Amino acid sequence: SSAMIHHFSTMTGGSYQELVASRKSEDLQAKRMVEHFLKHSRYKTSKEVEDKILLSHDNWLSPKEMKAHGLCDVVIPSKKRKK
Repeated sequence: SSAMIHHFSTMTGGSYQELVASRKSEDLQAKRMVEHFLKHSRYKTSKEVEDKILLSHDNWLSPKEMKAHGLCDVVIPSKKRKK
């Protein structure tokens, strides 16, 4: 399996007031994402989260990488199928 953390981006347009409101919403969403990863990863600062998890591109993680970031507790090996 794998997990993907999306690069944060938006496609906004409209009047100046709509852009300002959209930016406020985007800032709140970005803050929530950082807070979520601070709570559910091994990282203790926003800078660490931004440098290690919330990259400038989509971030695909293997189970081992997820564990290394503290995003899961254990990786369960797959079972061999019976013939």
